[in-house]
Amino acid sequence: MKRWLDAKRFLNDTSGNIAMTTALLIVPLMMAGGVALDYSRVTQQDSRMQNAVDGAVLVAARAIMDGKDTKQAKADARTYLKANLTAAQLGELQKIQVKYDRKAERVTVTAFGETPTSIMKIAGISKLDYSPYASVNLPNGNVEIVMVLDTTYSMSQDGKIGALKSAATDFVDDMLALNRSQTRVKIGIVPFARYVNVGLDNRNAKWIDVPDDTSEQVTETRTWKSDPSTCRKYTYYKDGVERTGTRCDSKKVEPYEVTYTRKKTWRGCVGSRQYPLNLEDRKYNKKVPGLLNVGCPNRITELTDSKTKLHSEIKALHPNDTTYIPTGLVWGLRTISPKEPFDDGISYFAAAKNNTQKVIILMSDGENQISANLPGWAGHNKKNLDQANDWTDEACTNIKNENIKLFTIGFGKSIAAETSKLLTKCSTDGENYLRASDSAALSASFSDIAARISQLYLSR
Repeated sequence: MKRWLDAKRFLNDTSGNIAMTTALLIVPLMMAGGVALDYSRVTQQDSRMQNAVDGAVLVAARAIMDGKDTKQAKADARTYLKANLTAAQLGELQKIQVKYDRKAERVTVTAFGETPTSIMKIAGISKLDYSPYASVNLPNGNVEIVMVLDTTYSMSQDGKIGALKSAATDFVDDMLALNRSQTRVKIGIVPFARYVNVGLDNRNAKWIDVPDDTSEQVTETRTWKSDPSTCRKYTYYKDGVERTGTRCDSKKVEPYEVTYTRKKTWRGCVGSRQYPLNLEDRKYNKKVPGLLNVGCPNRITELTDSKTKLHSEIKALHPNDTTYIPTGLVWGLRTISPKEPFDDGISYFAAAKNNTQKVIILMSDGENQISANLPGWAGHNKKNLDQANDWTDEACTNIKNENIKLFTIGFGKSIAAETSKLLTKCSTDGENYLRASDSAALSASFSDIAARISQLYLSR
């Protein structure tokens, strides 16, 4: 009986059973923890190497866009990746794979690594593999760009015109580099001041009305002459820049005759149609007025993929006259348009269907200094700056309504707060205004815009 009771007591005693169960479970629990630790470590290594892989794929893409062959692009990517890994990561790196799918216009980079395990070695697993991967799609759409460039007198100050030429030339090079196997990018230029220049070759175009040049001998009887003894210096402003001139009074004299040749000549300069057509790209049965005996900047450069032509036109830019931004904007619209006066742009419907971006970049170093004489004469000689600013805003709206992306750059040491506000509102979504205080900042602004247009999309 006692032996039976001892057996019963043993079976009912659970304290020993718990100890045995714990002893049996501790090994797999430790293994599970070790496995989790090993996998956590390999995940960390994968993540850390991913950053370098992301950079490497962009290096390869940039190399291809710059015209390098596939072999060199791959070498550049491998060099970048190795240079951006730690010594420990390099020790784990087994292979780098760089691929360029020419048909899909896609570059991929994969890094293959092996990290040693700790606890998993007990199960015969001494290493875990990881392979961070990144791909980038090269730009596969087309883009039409018009640079609307302020070439007024104020651009002659502080080396600004030279800075503009340098930044614009680099921008052209960056964008035309996308034309690898086919033409994807075309660029136009609209230099503006008080007026723009549509080119003497368009004198007889059906959308323009230019009076005939005239030349006649004129004899006048005059009774006043300048009196040198009254001449004195005075201060005046040209496009917001202070200048000094000489002013003399006139005195009454005996009548005398003066004979001279009076000429009226067209230099390619155009004024404004009546509102609202002065801000629009339509109804050219209402013709653009050509203006005689006025000055204007270099001729508009229509959309082209010729680097030589664009470089030449940028080099020829020179500052003169005063600022009237609406005329630059509306001719930027007309240059990128599929309609006359310049019809080089593809249709807006085709642009949306065929993944073609239309972009206008407005660069100005200051506020409007002049306004149009409308209604009435087509010239720009008034000082209604509120109207000029309102029409700047309206011209920007007309551009954006055509689904044209609009970037604006305010250039110079000091830009009035109201002008910055106007240029900000003018830009697409109010987010594409760039402020450039000096030449380096202007160059960076154009580079930033080039990068945004290029649209390198990183995906994993």
